[in-house]
Amino acid sequence: MKRVLLFIVLSSVPLLAFCISCSAAGTALGGLSIISDSVADCAISPVLQTSGLSFSYHRPFSVPGINVFSVHNALSRHDLHLALGSTYLHHQDYTLHNPYLNLNYSYQGICLGATGHLLYDAIQDSDAEYSFCYDLGLGYEQQSFAAELKMLRLTHDEEEASLSLMGQLGPDLQAALGYFYSKNYQDNFRVGVNTELNQFLSLYGSWQNEDSRFGLGFKVKVESLSLIYAVRTHPKLDPSQAISLELSW
Repeated sequence: MKRVLLFIVLSSVPLLAFCISCSAAGTALGGLSIISDSVADCAISPVLQTSGLSFSYHRPFSVPGINVFSVHNALSRHDLHLALGSTYLHHQDYTLHNPYLNLNYSYQGICLGATGHLLYDAIQDSDAEYSFCYDLGLGYEQQSFAAELKMLRLTHDEEEASLSLMGQLGPDLQAALGYFYSKNYQDNFRVGVNTELNQFLSLYGSWQNEDSRFGLGFKVKVESLSLIYAVRTHPKLDPSQAISLELSW
């Protein structure tokens, strides 16, 4: 039964995409990194400039036996931002590793970034396969408006391009709209919000039209330490769940 569930999961979504986008904030926001404040989402945005340390656990579609762990670290110095981390997906019949390195540079609101991913996966005891893919990003931010263009997993079968726009709807409320194009999967529109209720609690939410999926999460923050929990629905499978523990600086 576990092998059947594994096959269903791997056939329903881009495998590398949900392995990389496994942070709690990324789960709640449906990959709309333009409004993410999580350092873990440096793995899905070459132009994200959040600094800190993050540990995440992700249970895709609540399937027993499939676990995704990740660690992320990022720091900024002047206009340069460096991030590195790794994601590990484990199942008794399949494993996937994804270490990455990101570098971006910003000047007067414009940011250029690139990320390299070294991929390693193996099915049971068969020989492992190695491959490389990379991400490119262009971002712009000015006062209450931002835009983000991303091209992810280039040279890989799961290439994805997206364009996202962000608007500041209030002092503590950000909203985003994005269009996502995938090489071998249905393209879709996504909307998301990130709102800070008070100095201790923030809420995330998102929706995409194809396949129709909702994301919801919250962040509890005490000084520089944060705990984020999120769920994201799927029309045919159980919800995915993720939790992240983060330290910002």
